[in-house]
Amino acid sequence: MNPRDLLAQLKNRWQALSATQKAAVVLAAVAFVAAVFYLSAVLTQLNYTPLFTGLRPEDAGAIIQKLDGMKVPYRLTDGGSTVLVPKKEVYKIRANLAATGALSGGA
Repeated sequence: MNPRDLLAQLKNRWQALSATQKAAVVLAAVAFVAAVFYLSAVLTQLNYTPLFTGLRPEDAGAIIQKLDGMKVPYRLTDGGSTVLVPKKEVYKIRANLAATGALSGGA
């Protein structure tokens, strides 16, 4: 079957649909596209885990400065006393921070 025949057949089927059926098809297509975008965003999002918790503000500030210098994405929670980093890199980041002397306290 050549592409022109296929397009003609699809056009005929589309024209045979009622307005309600056309709306349902369009709605289903939009929902499918939205679901694909949502799932791609969720699946590519980084999983964050605590790097350190119970930090004093000055310790958190020193760690954040080092993370910025290392170009590591992070998030602060618990009023700035917990630093979260990507889960797959937490041990490497902790070791790097220890090696640079950025850790003077904290839990």
